[in-house]
Amino acid sequence: MENRACPKRVAYWVCTANADGQPHATPVWGVWVDDTFYFDGSPKTRRARDLAINSQVAVHLENGMDVVILEGTARAISKPARARATRVAREYRAKYAAMGYAPKASQWDKGGLYAMRPTRAFAWTKFPTDMTRWKWK
Repeated sequence: MENRACPKRVAYWVCTANADGQPHATPVWGVWVDDTFYFDGSPKTRRARDLAINSQVAVHLENGMDVVILEGTARAISKPARARATRVAREYRAKYAAMGYAPKASQWDKGGLYAMRPTRAFAWTKFPTDMTRWKWK
């Protein structure tokens, strides 16, 4: 799953909902480390406020031709362990440095890093003939 949702993908859409159930979708850059999808952004965004009260999230790729939809929970990591932050920052730099984004591990010491653990995924390229579903326990 990670290979299909990952390495060459640039943008992902993160879909959250507030306490009233109002949906909100935003594009993000993100990376995979150890079966966890990491994305970052200001703790002041609507996405961050939504996740603070409702951890349910959907993440999908940026196009509708090669579909991967992940469902699960996401949480803010206020000060990630240095080893983990270093790995996440390294993955971000490898993927996005050519586009001008090369974070350091310390940039998330005051928040702004989010970890999404998928519980279910759906994928297809030739709907409806090749639909696939995965579940994590």
